[in-house]
Amino acid sequence: GDVLITRTSETIDELAMSCVAVKDYPKATYSGFTKRLRPKKEGIAYPKYMAFYFRSELFRKAVTNNAFMTLRASFNEDIFTFLDVYLPIYEEQVRIGDMLYAVECKIQKNKEINDYLSYQSSMVV
Repeated sequence: GDVLITRTSETIDELAMSCVAVKDYPKATYSGFTKRLRPKKEGIAYPKYMAFYFRSELFRKAVTNNAFMTLRASFNEDIFTFLDVYLPIYEEQVRIGDMLYAVECKIQKNKEINDYLSYQSSMVV
């Protein structure tokens, strides 16, 4: 359920891009270029919902509007004070997160099939 977001980037558009660990990695480490967000209590934030929320247009716009750029774009603790996170009730997060995750898995599977078929058709003489 940890959310990892990029702390710095070459451009503001790539700042605070996220990924979510949907399973436990006991010996995992992360770099200083990322921030780890972890709910303090269980049942507050559903990891799959958070994965899609932090990639949503709403959140991305909030980040780009509040980030600053010097030599590199930076996402620091002060920016968090400007960001509101929309968290519906947990059960609703589960429904939304699981549905979006299933759609994403289907999209990825279709891409694999398309790549395979494209490769196969290139082999035909």
